[in-house]
Amino acid sequence: MEHDNKIKKTVRLEPSIYEAVEGYRGATRDNFTGAFESLILKGLENVNTTQMISKVIKDELKNIRQDQQKNTDRIISVLMGITRFIGRIYAHTFLTVEEVKHKNKEEIKEFEKFGITKSIEELRSKEEVKDNE
Repeated sequence: MEHDNKIKKTVRLEPSIYEAVEGYRGATRDNFTGAFESLILKGLENVNTTQMISKVIKDELKNIRQDQQKNTDRIISVLMGITRFIGRIYAHTFLTVEEVKHKNKEEIKEFEKFGITKSIEELRSKEEVKDNE
């Protein structure tokens, strides 16, 4: 004689769990065993669904972190490019200023040489005039 391959066990329940099963049994008009089985199966489904949702959320968070890292890397790359550009502008400006300073020094030296030469020429001409007198 088979009993539907069911195992008969006695289970002790907390009063709150018993009341919950009784409430569910009353709502579904099922017997206590059927209501208890339904609640257990639904609980297992909920656990499975929760695990699937948890996996989806973890995957999405991982994707969000990867996207944020990519965006951060892009921003860093842009900032590095801007920094290099500013460095080039600074170097160009510095070299230009140094070139101008150098040219100005050269011009000043040329003016000094010209001034010295003129002074010497004037002294010579004055000496020649004195000698001629």
